[in-house]
Amino acid sequence: MGRRKIPERQKPLNLDMSPVGMTVMTATHTHEACHPCTQATLAFGCDLLQASSAILFWVDSAHFVQTIELAGTEADLLPEYFNNGFYTYDPLNIRKVLNGSNNVLMLEQERNHNSHDHNQIHDTFLQRHGIVDEINFLFRNENDAVALLSVMNRQIDLTPFPTDFQWEPLRRYMEFTLQQHPQMRARRIYRILKEKFHLTNKEVEVVFLLEKGASNWEISEIMHIGISTVKTHIVNILNKTGVGSRAAAAAYMRSL
Repeated sequence: MGRRKIPERQKPLNLDMSPVGMTVMTATHTHEACHPCTQATLAFGCDLLQASSAILFWVDSAHFVQTIELAGTEADLLPEYFNNGFYTYDPLNIRKVLNGSNNVLMLEQERNHNSHDHNQIHDTFLQRHGIVDEINFLFRNENDAVALLSVMNRQIDLTPFPTDFQWEPLRRYMEFTLQQHPQMRARRIYRILKEKFHLTNKEVEVVFLLEKGASNWEISEIMHIGISTVKTHIVNILNKTGVGSRAAAAAYMRSL
């Protein structure tokens, strides 16, 4: 099955997501700008389901959207969805999905839990963008939601989503593919540093900067703290982790 053609570049999106308690970075990445893990996941999801569009939302521990990566999705879809309030009527509202316990949700099934009026309003949005069906996959690090993949079936797609498919093995495979993505890795390392070594938030920030090779002066400038405070943080990090030097701390980080 051939890969579907995806637009080479899209403009950054200006989204007002504050009403649903979310923020988004100004730069929204296109398929070509994605990390290879994301690129593989978006392509796999679209190819397997024979769908032409997908959106991947990366979220932090408070479920604030940090980055949105697109595949085959027109630039005006998300601004219209969020800025015009269509998310309010969506059976697959991102806030609802992130706060729920289900890892796979299908539009047709979730419509049964929505009011008729809300479904009608949501249908007008879908019809305007030629969307016929949608399925959401929630990816987790431990039990924390870290990303949400929305795969959309459109009028131009020849094959509808199957209703009797075993979705969970597919979701787990895509989740495994994303494990080496910087977002996943950062969340995994953050958990280790906090739970295993009991580092403070500031100390965790210093560790990530040490991994990147930052000097004490650079850490001081980035974190807006004094050089002496940086040195104190580093001493605490070495004592808590049991490594002998800042180079060893950076090497340990790279091994995770």
